[in-house]
Amino acid sequence: TAPISGQISQINLATGQFADPQNYHAEIIDSKQLQLQLAVFEKDAGLLTPGLPVQFNLLSDTMQMNATIQLVGNSIDTETKTVACFALIEPNAKTLVNNAFTEASIITGTDSLLAVPNDALLKTENDFFVLKLAKEDAGAYYFEKIKAESTLVNESHTAIINLQGKERLLISGVYNLVID
Repeated sequence: TAPISGQISQINLATGQFADPQNYHAEIIDSKQLQLQLAVFEKDAGLLTPGLPVQFNLLSDTMQMNATIQLVGNSIDTETKTVACFALIEPNAKTLVNNAFTEASIITGTDSLLAVPNDALLKTENDFFVLKLAKEDAGAYYFEKIKAESTLVNESHTAIINLQGKERLLISGVYNLVID
């Protein structure tokens, strides 16, 4: 009998083979205690501490799952220039498979800001603009071009500091418009 419960994922013996007590004979995985192993670039590793939340999904699925950083490695892989990081996966109904590839985001901080989707920005040579609804008349919409003073940018949104939050902005289809 094995000291833990789980599923056998690998067997290192053949039928009739001598079982040397110093060798590993089988690998057992407890699917209730899977960990997420992340490769973090060395420039980002200093931002990580145990307890940080992680949001991840399998590459073959869009369902988001959660984990918590448990351990941040202290050595850099010389080939990939990454640090190994381990996170404990929160229990959920999704069945996970050992050694599956994932895409993850580690939440290192949060802030409340007014932000717009990056698709809502008009880019000129040196500046960015948003389109604010000036008036609506019989199904026609008139927009005012406002320079966007941004502070933070991520993959999908840009924080704008010169908005009050009450403006009605065009956030989709901006690239299709002809601007005077």
